[in-house]
Amino acid sequence: MQFYAIRDIKAGEQLFYTYCSARSSVADRQTELAPYGFVCKCPACVNATPETDKLRDSFASRIVLFKVLVESPTANLNLSAVEEAVKLEKNMTKEGLDSEVLFLTLLRAICLAYEKLGKLEESERYGVLVESFQKICD
Repeated sequence: MQFYAIRDIKAGEQLFYTYCSARSSVADRQTELAPYGFVCKCPACVNATPETDKLRDSFASRIVLFKVLVESPTANLNLSAVEEAVKLEKNMTKEGLDSEVLFLTLLRAICLAYEKLGKLEESERYGVLVESFQKICD
C-alpha cells in the first residue's frame, strides 16, 4: 500500500486513515465502526456538527452543479458563485474531504471560473493547486 500527501506534513504530526466512507454522517460512521470495537476520535468525528454532516452529504452535487455552471457557454457566471465554490473548497479541506476525487474537479472549476471572470492571478493560483493535486492522482 502506498500513501501520497496532498500537503506538507510536519514532523510528529498525527496522520489519520478512514475505515469507512468519509462522505457518511458521523452517526453512520460510528455505526459502521462499532463492530470493530473502537470509537473514532479523528477531528472529523470529534468536531462533527449538523453542518459538517450536511457538507458531507451535499459536496458532490454542489461540485457537479458548479462545474456545469462554469462550463456552460450560456450560464451567468458571477463572482458570488465562485466565492461559494471557494468556501466549499475551504470547508472540504477543513473536514479532510480534500482527498475525495471530486475535490480536484472543484479546483479545476474554480480555476476556469476565475479565468472566465478575468481574475487571472486567482486563476493562476488555482492552476498551481490543480497541478499539484493532479500529480498525486496520477
